[in-house]
Amino acid sequence: ALSIRRMDWIEPSLGWSDRRYDPASGVLSAADGLDLFHPAVWEYLLGLLIDLAATGVDGIFLIAEPPSTALDGFSAFALRAYQRDMGQALDVTRLRLNLQPAISSSPEFWRWIGWKQREQRKIFDGVLRSLRKTYPMLKVALEVHSEAITNPRAALAWYTENFLDLRHARVDYVAVSLPPSQAGAVKPLIAGMNGKRLWLTAETGTLSNGILSFFPSGTGLIYKEKVSGGGLTKEDR
Repeated sequence: ALSIRRMDWIEPSLGWSDRRYDPASGVLSAADGLDLFHPAVWEYLLGLLIDLAATGVDGIFLIAEPPSTALDGFSAFALRAYQRDMGQALDVTRLRLNLQPAISSSPEFWRWIGWKQREQRKIFDGVLRSLRKTYPMLKVALEVHSEAITNPRAALAWYTENFLDLRHARVDYVAVSLPPSQAGAVKPLIAGMNGKRLWLTAETGTLSNGILSFFPSGTGLIYKEKVSGGGLTKEDR
């Protein structure tokens, strides 16, 4: 399991950090996550995935945390790419972002967030394409938040996730934490996912026997160990 936005062993001095917007001050500053538009980050990620695949693992599970929120993703690389593709510079103040990012009504916001989601997926697909030239049988699972299914508009705004767009992604599995009461929302969506299978994630002991009967045939189940105390430290990882 790996988060592509948070790899704590990477030295901050490399300058690979994302940029976050503070609506209160109007200032962009370094964020905790990595800049998903920085070419060096993707070169490093490809090398890391190749090294992991070389150990003989069957697959790699890309966890959803931390997400690229509505306040993240404003690096110089992202802003230049947006201007190149859209033909105009991004004015962050016109996005109408809040301290706790809700769903903005600004057309500029949706233009930006839709572009960011598509570009991140395209960049990551390029990494997987290169990875599978060497390891064609390696399986890749991508985790998304439950809102990607239950509230797609919120998932796009809050996490830069678009469940239906994953039909075009080069991943093999889509993982989501979803209670059985919301299973009905899954069936019509997963049917058009171009053969990608669904995994459910849950903490041990939180699901009853027979829960998979609520979900589409072929659904898998992953138990995630419950984190106690302060969680894992950098050394523990």
